[in-house]
Amino acid sequence: MLFKRCVHNSESTNWWAISHIYTSDETLSYLTEEQKGLLLGKWTSVIQEIAEFLGDLWKNNDINRKTMTVRRGNDSSTWNNTAGAWNKARDSWMNLIYSLGMEFILDDLCFGKAMRLMAADVVAWHYTTGGKIDPDTEVWNKLPLPWEVFEGKAFCNKKLIADICREVGTDPEKSGWIAPRMHTVAKFKPTPELVHGVMVSNPFMAKILKKINFSRGKLIIIKDRLIQW
Repeated sequence: MLFKRCVHNSESTNWWAISHIYTSDETLSYLTEEQKGLLLGKWTSVIQEIAEFLGDLWKNNDINRKTMTVRRGNDSSTWNNTAGAWNKARDSWMNLIYSLGMEFILDDLCFGKAMRLMAADVVAWHYTTGGKIDPDTEVWNKLPLPWEVFEGKAFCNKKLIADICREVGTDPEKSGWIAPRMHTVAKFKPTPELVHGVMVSNPFMAKILKKINFSRGKLIIIKDRLIQW
């Protein structure tokens, strides 16, 4: 209802502010191309910052990646809170990409979820009652760590995540490893303004776009479509 009121009063609505928390294609239609690029860059910066913090926590805690059970000395509260923040931000980043119609980015760059640490006694009870390692933990063990992807030490894309999910017998979307499309997808049209917005707000994403051959005045091939701008 609140969104409908905003649409009804669209000229006085601050769509730039709304787009930071509700990235539907309708919301994005009220933004300029540069604002769309800035938004993508900002969300990439958010997940990059969280990934770097996760990496620092990983280095400073002797975490058992195989089981993700808490060891003595692990700062489990900070890790679990940060992992939760990462998962929420990662989903928002992915849904923004869908809403922009730029899903092809996920062919070159994507990230897995971060697993929370679990109490050792709970895990032990699970095993003694015949349980096996959680499928999500199996996927976590096989995927590159998010901060390693940002550091350029590892490659991860949507296909890799989906393939590993199926390998361990879990649905990539239902399990949340691939964020489902929450809205309809807009038809993507590359513009210099959008790319400029990304370059201003996040150099890392700008490099990804450059890798996909986004260069001013050049022909661009995206999923067998030839585009000139």
